[in-house]
Amino acid sequence: MAAPPSRGVSAPEARGASPALALCRAGAPDGVRGAALPLVKICCLSSAEEVAIAAACGVDLFGFVTAPLLGLGVVQDAVAAELIAQVPADRGAVLLTGWTEEAALVAQIARCQPTHVQLVSPTTPSLRGSLRARFPGLSLLQVVHVRGPEALAEARDAAEEADGLVLDTAGGTQLGATGRTHDWSISGAIVAACSVPVLLAGGLAADNVAEARRIVGPAGFDLCSSVRVQGRLDAARLAAFVGAARGAWG
Repeated sequence: MAAPPSRGVSAPEARGASPALALCRAGAPDGVRGAALPLVKICCLSSAEEVAIAAACGVDLFGFVTAPLLGLGVVQDAVAAELIAQVPADRGAVLLTGWTEEAALVAQIARCQPTHVQLVSPTTPSLRGSLRARFPGLSLLQVVHVRGPEALAEARDAAEEADGLVLDTAGGTQLGATGRTHDWSISGAIVAACSVPVLLAGGLAADNVAEARRIVGPAGFDLCSSVRVQGRLDAARLAAFVGAARGAWG
């Protein structure tokens, strides 16, 4: 199957030179860490209203959670495709998926037309390499669920044939959106050891993002539950987080 022609899957550079699109194409994380502003990614977006709130708050990467994942904000592929089409052209649209079979991933990418795919379940370098070859303009983010020091070796493997990593808190059977932090010293070691940009996730909020930046030094932050009230995205909380995250860079 050929790479789909629309919305930048085959050539996201046409969307502009935003840091969101440059994140996973920079090659050297030091260059990203030296940027004036960190990247902010918001996940679990499930409506046009939430996309608009995220855009107004200056979010860089817009995340859409799809089946077979479970939990907050899961949408069907058709809905994800509609919402991805509403992401501003200078921002990144991230498809979060739990599929690990190449045929299923290729079909889902073709349906949804994201600029980035976040592989929430563990995948192999050969699978990621095949997806990169099939969709040359697509950025792949591999999630590493940080349980303990073994995550450093896992991250080194995950970085192979990936454009970036997302370090999230391990939550048993729950793959993300736990609302809990993990040992940030491990994540800091991963950032130092890996040659791809890293986003930090898990329990982030306006009151701890500066400390997360100091300990971990990631390219940006990924959040979901802390900026919601009764499951709905809260504009004031999201704006406060974005302001605190960017303020932490001084």
